[in-house]
Amino acid sequence: MNKVGIDITYNERFKKRKTVGKFLTVKELEIYDNQTNRNKKQFAAGRFAVKEALYKATNWKLNFKEVEVLNNNSGEPYILIKGELDKRIAISISHEKRITVAVAILINNI
Repeated sequence: MNKVGIDITYNERFKKRKTVGKFLTVKELEIYDNQTNRNKKQFAAGRFAVKEALYKATNWKLNFKEVEVLNNNSGEPYILIKGELDKRIAISISHEKRITVAVAILINNI
């Protein structure tokens, strides 16, 4: 059976590096640091929302730093769990000026 998780968050929650450092991986922090201020908030909000949505879809007891959300060359986000690509999980992130929403789908038939 497939499972779906969704999360929505305010971008403004993620304006301090100390806050985002609690849930972003080292590589995500590196990308975060190279963004403009507006994009930093959206980037961090997107990663947080994906990780929350993933938890809701799977109920896995993962530390947020064990989950890494990156983008491929065409900009599509994908997930690494403990450094390994998980093809059973499809994700999507959408940003607005003040809010970000993310969806995670666990596809069990792969």
